[in-house]
Amino acid sequence: MALSRPKPKPFSWEPNGLWDGADGQWSSFSLRTGTPGQVSRILPSTAGNAVWIIAPEGCEPGPDTVVVPNCASVRGGVFNSNASKTWIGQGDYALDLELNLGPKFVLGGHYGLDTVALAEGNVTGGPSLDGQVVAQVGSLQYYNGLFGLNNQPTNLTSFDDPLPSYLTSLKTKNLIPSLSWAYTAGAWYRNGSFGALASLTLGGYDAERFTPNNVSFSLASDISRDLVVSLKSISSTNRNFSTVALLSDPILTFIDSTVPRMIFPTKVANAIAENFGLQYDADLRAYLVSEKLHAGLSKTNPNITFTLGNSLHGGSAVDIVLSYSSFVLYATPPLVSEPLLHFALQASDNETMFTLGRPLLQEAYLITNYEHQNFSISQTRFDNLNSTKKDLVALPAATTTPTPVGTPILPTAAPSTSPSPAPAQSGISHQTKVGVIAGSTAAAAISFLVLALFLWRWRKNKKNHPRAPLGKPQMVTTLQKQEMDGHGVSYKPGKFKTVSYPIDPSKDDAPAYTDAELGTHEIFEVPGPDQPYFQELMSRPPPRSWIPRGRDRTSRKNYVDYVNGKMSRRRAETDAGAQPPVSKFCRVPMNCMPGRGGSSIDLNRSLPPTPLRVTPAGPTRLTSPLPNARRVLREPVQ
Repeated sequence: MALSRPKPKPFSWEPNGLWDGADGQWSSFSLRTGTPGQVSRILPSTAGNAVWIIAPEGCEPGPDTVVVPNCASVRGGVFNSNASKTWIGQGDYALDLELNLGPKFVLGGHYGLDTVALAEGNVTGGPSLDGQVVAQVGSLQYYNGLFGLNNQPTNLTSFDDPLPSYLTSLKTKNLIPSLSWAYTAGAWYRNGSFGALASLTLGGYDAERFTPNNVSFSLASDISRDLVVSLKSISSTNRNFSTVALLSDPILTFIDSTVPRMIFPTKVANAIAENFGLQYDADLRAYLVSEKLHAGLSKTNPNITFTLGNSLHGGSAVDIVLSYSSFVLYATPPLVSEPLLHFALQASDNETMFTLGRPLLQEAYLITNYEHQNFSISQTRFDNLNSTKKDLVALPAATTTPTPVGTPILPTAAPSTSPSPAPAQSGISHQTKVGVIAGSTAAAAISFLVLALFLWRWRKNKKNHPRAPLGKPQMVTTLQKQEMDGHGVSYKPGKFKTVSYPIDPSKDDAPAYTDAELGTHEIFEVPGPDQPYFQELMSRPPPRSWIPRGRDRTSRKNYVDYVNGKMSRRRAETDAGAQPPVSKFCRVPMNCMPGRGGSSIDLNRSLPPTPLRVTPAGPTRLTSPLPNARRVLREPVQ
């Protein structure tokens, strides 16, 4: 009798007790990368799928850079891959996180495979996995490292060799029960001067950290924008203690803990600013809070209620209540030259940018189960902060049968206690046996005839259509029309069409266009990025030529497909220092660029993917000293 594998339990990753960030105070986690392990402090990313660590270049001084005091420490530690015995470099690739926020977010990193352990030291008992995807990031746009929670694999060089995410590796090694996680970001303003630390559970959730509800959300079909909800209403109390509505019509929003602010339509953002008396700074492009205003609002601490649903109109909904303290943050150097109070709010009229960012998860508990294709969001509990009690609940793994859309992520009823029916008596009559034998003989004869017919047709086709000789593999230089079957990525041989991008390189916000064949032969305009939030940036890593990576805009309908990596994100590599030709940005002809045609899109909750430039401008250095707090930042900072 074979021994059964032990039943895995959820893993609770303990925060390190520190607060990191230059745009606010965020509860961070520690991990070790490489051999010997180098400790880094990171923030969880609900949209990412890899481990991002700050590279040494992110703290190197130079003639055109601004020195960040205690850079390695304040950025959570740097990772020197040359000092790791287990590092396997994979090359330089574009970072494709937050593409919905515009081309300015297309930056580069040095990718490799290495050992990653969760927690600072072995005494903490965190898992340690070899061969994990690690990206070294130097840009100050991402001030701290990130730990991707998404289950999607990464393709660096080919479609046939997907590299699993950390979450998938844990499940494969039977260290967690399912491809699921639960996260709340922590709240620095809670529990007096101690703050309420974050909570992160892999493979389940901690029932002690939230108040459950009966609302379940289904994952959107776009894997790069899956945690989409309908923001049905925003309401708040004003300074006169009366309730006001701040959102007139429901909108679709993306939940992303990578973004340290809330991005709403301009009309909504201005209504929130007017309600609280905020001042918009056109230079910083941020909503500022004066010390006097902050003192008054801190006393009353008015609430803002977000009503979230699974569809724009109708259906069940859940209220998530945030306080004024959830939004007011201190921006500190090197983001600005001196500490500055700001409201974590950004205005945009680009619907692809609407985001419920990290501030929401200070007061909300997010549970995501990729195997059951759903998630839930609940109010975080703060009444038990002084207790060390945890109630870890495992989320079950899925079978090959997809879970019906709308199935609650949390159990709503106890298992049935009714007795099971008695098993039927076994035994087969003589007549039944004779019938089975006769039927089997007839089936075998029919199968033989079908096989003979198939072989005859195959030989005839082979004779009429001889196979062409194999030649030297050629680099694909054009894009092929996307074809989707709803269960993975496929393509048909046929017509190719070159992509062209008439972009003025002198204009940083120039819109990009594509005339790639999308089925309708329309020309889609990519709106240039809105003015980024907090426009002041300091040092940049040495400029390189980064190649953008396409996204698989595929469906989540087949669990087996996405577990096996058929929906992986991919990257196209180029030699550092050489600008690649526009036509050679992708190694294979299918799905190199996100397109509007052919993809399985959930029209109810998924927005159309945004095409990107083929050759975005590489990271640029700042050529002037550190601007003061009233100057415009060159790039947004996370």
